[in-house]
Amino acid sequence: MLSKKNQDKLIAILENRNFKIFKNNFIAYPEAIPDLITILRIATEQNFKIKIMGYGSKLTPQDSIHNISNSFYLSTSNLNKIIELDEDNQIIELEAGLGLQTLMDYLKKYNYYLPINITRNKSSVGGLLASIKPFSNFISIVKGVHFILPNGKIIKYGGKVLKNCSGYNLIKLISSSGGKFGVLIKIFLKVKKGNDFVLRVENENEIDSFFPSPNEELYQKLKQEIDPKNILI
Repeated sequence: MLSKKNQDKLIAILENRNFKIFKNNFIAYPEAIPDLITILRIATEQNFKIKIMGYGSKLTPQDSIHNISNSFYLSTSNLNKIIELDEDNQIIELEAGLGLQTLMDYLKKYNYYLPINITRNKSSVGGLLASIKPFSNFISIVKGVHFILPNGKIIKYGGKVLKNCSGYNLIKLISSSGGKFGVLIKIFLKVKKGNDFVLRVENENEIDSFFPSPNEELYQKLKQEIDPKNILI
């Protein structure tokens, strides 16, 4: 829970809008990337704790931060623009807070579709990516991501053309991380033209399994390197 003094600091950044207090929990809804970066930097400086959420469709009572001192929720649901549908490369570029159903409706209007079946259409695209296993079918159509580290630095990986890269695939790192390694702001997805609709089914047992586990040495090393103050919880 965030103190009244610290709530006022965030409200000033949000210009007295785009926030909500629900059951004593402060939820910030930044509408622009600069505001999001400022919030993250202040959180790092003040040692606030942040729980990242999209639409909040997968939050459970176990995700509650009510008893964690100087903690608040940060929602990306206002970062929800479709930036470009590149028909030459069949790639759509979008902000991570875009609703999955909104995306599918938009693609259908232009005779495109996602070449995979997703049943969780109440999620945001970023929320879905952050809560599935790295070997999920959905990962195969993610061609790039942009995300922000707690220190405000923007990391860009892939894009319209994602070449094979050596080392750890950052898309797989962000997937299933639950927002603990960074805040997704932009995603590039492969789309298909036409009405064939030959879809691979997303297996429900591939959903909501975090990798690597917080108990694993790899997770701890990555967390120490990316978020040494453990701002993102």
